[in-house]
Amino acid sequence: MEISTEDTAEEGLSDLSASMVRDIVRQEIDNNNKSHETQEPKTPSKDEPLLITKDKDLTPKLRTEPAKHPEIKLPKKTKSSRSTSSRKAPVRPLYHRQQYTELQPINIQQKSKYDLIPYNDERIKELLEEHDCELLYLSPISTSSYVTPDMNMKRCQILVETLKKDDYLYFPVYLYSSRLNQIMSVVFIVFNATVKTINLSRSFNDLSNLVTDYSRKFMVRNLVYWKLGRFILRQNNKYYYLNLNSSEEVIKYLCGLNGFKVDEYCELRVNPFCTDKMEYLERHISGNELCTIT
Repeated sequence: MEISTEDTAEEGLSDLSASMVRDIVRQEIDNNNKSHETQEPKTPSKDEPLLITKDKDLTPKLRTEPAKHPEIKLPKKTKSSRSTSSRKAPVRPLYHRQQYTELQPINIQQKSKYDLIPYNDERIKELLEEHDCELLYLSPISTSSYVTPDMNMKRCQILVETLKKDDYLYFPVYLYSSRLNQIMSVVFIVFNATVKTINLSRSFNDLSNLVTDYSRKFMVRNLVYWKLGRFILRQNNKYYYLNLNSSEEVIKYLCGLNGFKVDEYCELRVNPFCTDKMEYLERHISGNELCTIT
């Protein structure tokens, strides 16, 4: 006997329980939902607002992982390479305060510091009294650690040449340490007087302006004037009267202002007298130094 397909289908359906039917229907619904989720998103129309969510960033991300470089092995240091790498750069020498052991007397021939004579010698006093006029006291010596004794001697030579050029008379005085047997400083007494030019009319301001220009060039801060019977200190462009009684006190006071320690071992000395006429002509007529023959 033949069995129809419809009878077979109905017989198969009758064998399924109601719960199994529900599971099959639920499975079909889930499959349909998944197929809809995989479809392309709907493009919003112009009338619909465009929603921007903060939770998801839709921009493509660039990889920020560091690139891996191949490991490079450095060569081992040999003994010679270590010695080369351990070399230190040359150390720049430090400047130290100079000991003024190389200062020499000014404008004397074939003589040394041991030939200097005391400033308070009677013949020196008479010589200075013969040239009593307006004058000033100036020391070009610097105590800076950057100024060597040779540079200080150059300062003295430049001052001498300046005074010779403008025909001014000068007299060098030395601060001498008897304990160290050294010339510590040089102070110039500059007179408002001429040597080569006779009866030249010049005011004290002419001399003051000349020395002021020199002082500015070489940073000389202290000057002492002798004018109208009084000692006047010019310090950093300010003026003060000094209650001092002699030129010897003024010279030592000026050396102290310039940074030198003036103690009981310090004394003032000057150039010796000229031994002959040729030396006198060289030192006084050509060099403008106040001096005399023995």
